[in-house]
This record gives sequence, structure tokens and C-alpha cells, in this order.
Amino acid sequence: MVVGRLEQALVQLVQGTRGCFVSPKIRVNRFPSMGLGVQAVAQIPAGETLFVASSDLWYDVSAPGARASAMAEAPAFLERVDTYCQKNRRMADAVLLATHVVMKDPSDLYVSTLPPQIDVPMYWSERRLDELRHCDVLDTIQDGRAFYRNMYSHLFGAQPIVSPAEFQWALTLLMSRATSGANQPFTLIPYFEWFNHSASASACHHEYVANDDAFVVTATADHAPGDQLFINYGNHTQSTFLRHYGFASMAQATVLDPLQIKQDVAITDDVSNPELTQAKISWLESKGMPTAKSVPLTIHIEHLDKHPMEWEWLRVYVASADELAHRQRHGEWQPSNQRRVWAWVTAYCQGRLAKYRTTAEEDYDLLRNEEAPLETWRASCVHVRLGEKMILKSLLDVNAQIQADSRS
Repeated sequence: MVVGRLEQALVQLVQGTRGCFVSPKIRVNRFPSMGLGVQAVAQIPAGETLFVASSDLWYDVSAPGARASAMAEAPAFLERVDTYCQKNRRMADAVLLATHVVMKDPSDLYVSTLPPQIDVPMYWSERRLDELRHCDVLDTIQDGRAFYRNMYSHLFGAQPIVSPAEFQWALTLLMSRATSGANQPFTLIPYFEWFNHSASASACHHEYVANDDAFVVTATADHAPGDQLFINYGNHTQSTFLRHYGFASMAQATVLDPLQIKQDVAITDDVSNPELTQAKISWLESKGMPTAKSVPLTIHIEHLDKHPMEWEWLRVYVASADELAHRQRHGEWQPSNQRRVWAWVTAYCQGRLAKYRTTAEEDYDLLRNEEAPLETWRASCVHVRLGEKMILKSLLDVNAQIQADSRS
């Protein structure tokens, strides 16, 4: 598929930049449903260097470069950003770099190759977002929209140097294209961003080499001419892939999404035993814990005990008088309390599963229907909500095992 004139010119610019290297064995190409990607044009052995991006290429579109520019040209804005973001240096860097990118000369070759629109949920219509109804990620998307609006109004005020649409576009661009990690610059990298994602072991290795101040991509497996070359964007959940990159797949995600139990609960919900209610309140207050919650529990299916204090709160919430007294006297909960907690979690999971408009089985059928393949965005939504349903069903299985063990 044809690559545009601007992209071809950018390839030449990268090749001509000091310290950069683009292997003659690779090229930029267009791939169905994926857009631009990097393709092998000759046999590539494992271990061969494919791409090197020196700081001469990316410094001007990096957080350090944006901060230096702001310090020289807009010190008051820099101070306002740092004050607003306080100790969150990554957020401050993102704001500065986003603003810097928007204010660059539109005729800049790299800026000219950036997509004017980015297909991520931040921009989706309500019709699309409706595919994620009752999923945790929908709340995250809506919270993100509100957060960016508030951030913009605080930072730019009545006489903004960039528009709200430009600012949101640039932040979205950074989420989907910038590279970040421990001990490396937060930056956009021309050409590098054309490598698409794969969680496969054959994905190319990429790293920041501090001694050379350069990013390097190396083949980890042999590749034949015509192969698309991928890198791994990181160990993210499906929801993170969807929010940042606009796609999600259970095959590509290496970490399961946590499940948030969102239900307003308070120790005072049970009015049948005022004495027990007061005992629970006193116990929680002595431990510095709240007496009401809107998200009482976040569950990581791979590590159920990841949030012990949340489980402790829920144990108190469901405890009988005997169970609470035993906990206070002996420092541990009776087995009956565990069964009671899991019965509560199970009721929540069953109720949540009933809210979805489709069942897990129906979602499987949608994804497997080769006669009517889903659009990429919709398939991603189905993957996310199916993953959530699988976690809910797994929790039902955990409860069934706990209840069975209690009877044996």
C-alpha cells in the first residue's frame, strides 16, 4: 500500500540525522486496519540492529526539550504548570510537551506527518461508548475527559495560548505515541512510532541506551521479507490499550484489568442491630478506616489479597456479632466470615453480569463470526467487556470453591 510523500520525506530526514540509523532491510508500509507499520524487505537475522534514534532526532519533541524551551520563552507558564502538577513530574512534562508540540511550526516535517485525528475513546461518540456500558473503563474515560477539561481551564485561563481541542489532541498524541519508562526520556520519536504493537516473543526489542543518548530497536527473531516488524508497547491491561492506543485484544494484553466493585455501602446500612452497628463503627474508627465507601473493593484476579485493608473493611461490613467479637479478641476472622464476604461478592458479581446487554457466550460468538467481522473499534470493546465478564465468572468460581470447602 502507498506511503505518502510526507512520510517518505520524514524517512529521508531520519536517515540523514546525525547518529541515526535506519536499516536498508526495513521500510514503512501501510497495513489493513493498522495503518502505518514497519516491514522487512530482506531477510533479517535475530540480533540485527534495525533502527537507532539519536537525541539529535527527538530532543526537540521531548519533555526535556519542551521544558528548556518553556524556561527560555515562557517561564511564568512553566512555573504555573509545575505548581499545578506539584510532585507529579510526569504530568507536568506531558503538559509542557503537549503545549510545545501544538505551538510548533505547522510546516515542520514531523508535525506534518502527525494524524489530525486520533481514534481513541477520548474522542468517541456516545454510540460507540455505549458498547462499554457497565464496564469500569467507561468511568475512567469519562473521568479523563473531565480531568483534562479542568486541567485546561486551570492552566490556560481566559487568554489561552492553545485551544482546548489542540491541547486534548496533543495529550492524546502523547498517550498513543510517546515513549516513557524508568531512566529514559519522555519523548516522541519520529519513525520509531510507526512500529506497531505485539505481545509475541518475536516482537523486536527496544531500549534507551543512556551512554549514546539514543533509542535502539533490535530484531529478537529471524524475519523474512514481507514480515511486519513489531515492538511490545508494555505490560498493559486491555483497558489501558484501548484508552491509550484505540485497540484492545485479549491475545495482546499481558495483564488482566482489576475489577472495581462500585456500590455505595455504609456500616449503618443494617439497622437490625444498632449495638452491632455501633461496635463496627467504633472498631473502624479506632483503625482510622471510614464507615462508608463508594468503591469498597478493587479485585486483582491474579492476586486476590493485593488490597488487604479493603478486604478487612468488607469483612467488618458483613460481620456478625460473634465474628466481630472473635476478631477483636483473637486478631483473626472466623472461617464463617470469609464465606459471608464471598457470598456478598458473589451477589455483586451476579448482579453486574445481569446488567450487560450481552452474555459472555454472545460476545465470543461476535468475535468468532468470520462472516460478519467486527470493525476494529467494536471488536476492541467486545474484548474489554468479555474480559471483564470472565473475571466476574472467575470470582463466582472462587466462591463456589470456598463454599464447597466449608462443607467438606
